[in-house]
Amino acid sequence: MFRGYVIIKLMQTLAIKGDYTLEEYAELEKSSEEKLEYFEGNIWSMAGASPSHEVIVGNTITSLNISLRGRSCRVFSSNLRVKVPVYLPYRYPDVTALCEQPIYEDFFGLQV
Repeated sequence: MFRGYVIIKLMQTLAIKGDYTLEEYAELEKSSEEKLEYFEGNIWSMAGASPSHEVIVGNTITSLNISLRGRSCRVFSSNLRVKVPVYLPYRYPDVTALCEQPIYEDFFGLQV
């Protein structure tokens, strides 16, 4: 039973279709109930993870929070959309640690 669950979840992360524009992705992301990632015209549904993966993520967040205590850093989970300049446009990383002033963009207005 567990293996079937993993296979289904992995299949849901495959690309929906190719050749989307960033504008089309923004519209889909705005109206979607699930997280979507975009890269080079492809859009992926960021469907769930395995229990082991979630334990590792939770432990990583806890460890980073402890290690960064006393510094002006913040640790975020995978619900935060992050722009990574070398891997545009946006991602939903499992964990993000930010030790600088955040820069927010109006993604849905596409002011990137």
